[in-house]
Amino acid sequence: MRVPTAADTPELERIVNKACKSAHRKRNTDFKNDAVNWADLYFAELETNPRVIVEEASPDATELRKFIEGRLWDAGFDVEVVTEW
Repeated sequence: MRVPTAADTPELERIVNKACKSAHRKRNTDFKNDAVNWADLYFAELETNPRVIVEEASPDATELRKFIEGRLWDAGFDVEVVTEW
């Protein structure tokens, strides 16, 4: 696993946005308890902590955060995902 840097931002954005689209297709089953604006869910930024900010989901969207973190982990990145409105 590697910690992402600013140079990884385009790849992280691609992975996260792809994961958001995949989660959208499963919204009625896997993420039905997470409050999410599915029409506008997207990667917002990479912070230096490192953590990825995903906009348009409740900070309590636990299942969605775990799902996206899993996709990032599978791609070789060790990074926390934070969801916010």
